[in-house]
Amino acid sequence: MGYSLDDQVTITVQGNTTMTGLSDGAHSLRVFACDTTGNTGSSIIYFTVETPNPRLFSDGFESGSFNRWNGTSRTSRETTSVVTSPVYAGSYSAGFRSNGGGGTERAYAYRSVTRARLRQKSTHVATFV
Repeated sequence: MGYSLDDQVTITVQGNTTMTGLSDGAHSLRVFACDTTGNTGSSIIYFTVETPNPRLFSDGFESGSFNRWNGTSRTSRETTSVVTSPVYAGSYSAGFRSNGGGGTERAYAYRSVTRARLRQKSTHVATFV
């Protein structure tokens, strides 16, 4: 029994195997087998590896500042800060405070991203205080 990844050299295996370190992109996997009576066969599958880009929120405010972000924006009398409580994960989180004056109010940190980064899911949550 064996396999060939992307038409490379056939690798012989006994039982289950795990492939690691595959590059992003399209791949093919051909599996070869031979039964006890000498019958042989093969089958091919095509698949794509897409590794999420972990750098979008790599800082998670753990620098204690907004320096890993492109900037912050807020309307008059709202504040943006990095705080130690409440924290979703780690030691710091972003703190956004509204003065409650009504109308449209906003306070946020922003970062420019590429289309590839938009596919990533994030577990970081901005905490509103």
